[in-house]
Amino acid sequence: FSAMGVPNAVSNMIAQSSNYSMINKVFKTAVIVYLIIACCGGLGLFIFSDVIACKFLGIHKVNYHLKILSPIVIAVALESIHVGYFNGL
Repeated sequence: FSAMGVPNAVSNMIAQSSNYSMINKVFKTAVIVYLIIACCGGLGLFIFSDVIACKFLGIHKVNYHLKILSPIVIAVALESIHVGYFNGL
């Protein structure tokens, strides 16, 4: 998720804007959109962890590890938006 180019777009939009309200609006919109995308990805990883572990990886025990790591998708997405925000300032 963090390689989709959204953090770079946020950084560019914030760097070009001198209006604080516009900067705040860009940041809030990016957080909301990225949070929705990350929640869908994390939920998909949690729900389909058994299929991913058995069919794609061939190791059934990895199922539990994927379920434990699924919330990290959300944290990494939010972290990348914050990196783009601070790079733009």
